Amino acid sequence: MHDRAEGVAFAVPVVIDETPESEALVPAEFMRVQWTRLIGALPTPQFVERVQSLLNPSAPSRAQAAAPDSAAKGRPLSPRSVRRTLLACVAVALAASILWWKFGARSVAAAAGPPVIVLMDTPYATHVYDPATLQIGGTNADDITDVLRDLPVRIVKETTSGLWRREAQVVEENPSLIILHRSCFDTYPESIDAVAYPLIDNKLVAFMGYVATLNPRTRFIVYSRRS
Repeated sequence: MHDRAEGVAFAVPVVIDETPESEALVPAEFMRVQWTRLIGALPTPQFVERVQSLLNPSAPSRAQAAAPDSAAKGRPLSPRSVRRTLLACVAVALAASILWWKFGARSVAAAAGPPVIVLMDTPYATHVYDPATLQIGGTNADDITDVLRDLPVRIVKETTSGLWRREAQVVEENPSLIILHRSCFDTYPESIDAVAYPLIDNKLVAFMGYVATLNPRTRFIVYSRRS
């Protein structure tokens, strides 16, 4: 919400039942815009036209393209038409998003110099594979560094945790390859691992998607003992 320009519509609050606005459990920002009520959750032609105009402001409205059918005016769409319209809206939105990410988002070009390899790993003791490395306070990334030492590459190490927030800095390194420990964001005691791991796994996938979107050149290797 904070990054959106004032006066640009990007959220369309819709009420599909009798919930009054004063009792709705929604973000406060939703109260600042006009709500639309669709009785029975069936969009009217006017609502569909409104959504289409938001997705494609340059397209002529239905009223401009053709005279409205007086018999159909104000009549709710059939369930089949609803599904078709919603699918069309989703398809247009996805296409617009893909085009924006491809052409509008900042894409990192190949940089001069040796390829950059980013090693992401946690220092959490139970996740260090080699007992000798653990004994001297090292990580799996230290062992991988030893393997890669003779290659003409630049190695960047990222010691991660559940609170790690350096996604943008990693993208700035313009990495050719990121080698991730599957549990690189896992720094929680084993007693709560079962609860925390799905969230940690989601964070890993989201991070990879973020990097790949801004820098399609980057490749990933994910390693794990168990999965």
